[in-house]
Amino acid sequence: TFIDDYIVANRMSAGGFVIAGRTASLADIGVPILSFYGQRDDIARASAVQAIAVAAPLAEVHQLPLPAGHFGLVVGSTAMPGLLRALCERCMPRLDGDFLFC
Repeated sequence: TFIDDYIVANRMSAGGFVIAGRTASLADIGVPILSFYGQRDDIARASAVQAIAVAAPLAEVHQLPLPAGHFGLVVGSTAMPGLLRALCERCMPRLDGDFLFC
């Protein structure tokens, strides 16, 4: 299942998995990656999220720690001022049509 492959076996960093008949992994990504991690996250620990930079050598990786736990990143009281604000600040198109990645 997707959960077994993506979450439990961490297939994106450990060999990839098949999408539409092609094997895909983090090493294949050549576009910017913006990742967030909760500084109090006991599920997706900071070190695991930070490892994206090594697992995706072709990508320009931007990582932002936020003062939250795993669920607090997206649904807790820190979601709006933390994750959503950071997304808007970093991904809103600039006047020249490009996207801002800090």
